[in-house]
Amino acid sequence: SSFLAARLYIEFLASKTNPRAVKRALNALPSTLNENYEEAMKRIERSPTKPLAFKVLTWIVYAVRPLQLEEVLHAVAVDELEPEDESVEEDCLTPPSTIVNACAGMIRIDNESDVVGLVHKTAQEYFDKNGIKHFPHAHRDIATSCLRYLSLRVFSSGYCPSDKLFERRLTKNALLYY
Repeated sequence: SSFLAARLYIEFLASKTNPRAVKRALNALPSTLNENYEEAMKRIERSPTKPLAFKVLTWIVYAVRPLQLEEVLHAVAVDELEPEDESVEEDCLTPPSTIVNACAGMIRIDNESDVVGLVHKTAQEYFDKNGIKHFPHAHRDIATSCLRYLSLRVFSSGYCPSDKLFERRLTKNALLYY
């Protein structure tokens, strides 16, 4: 999607400027996937939505399994809760479009499975090599979020005495299954 954005930008330039400006813009484009991902991370670094993007990317890159959209929404929301919040309410959830835009083309939401993932397997390879530079405390941050989530008042009653109550709790608290 970053390559598509670059192509659209080049087409825009071509319609507004001279051929020399288009050539200069083409020469400035990243030549490898690694450079493309580095550019995306630099855009995120400069963005006012950097904290959101880093939270989302941390979860997507380092979670022990692929996450559903609702799980990601709850994972992001848990750090923003006030002490008096009993659970993650609907008005605490960030719109999916905001999350996708904040991540500068690095993630996508699968329409069929509702799984949030990196845009391509090469993005995972990039983070396997460079993730520690961007997310030095990823595992700690995920663990902290999980503990905060489990500390919500909604869970203070303890275990669920029936499967039906447990299923209801899972439905209302998307990150609990994780």
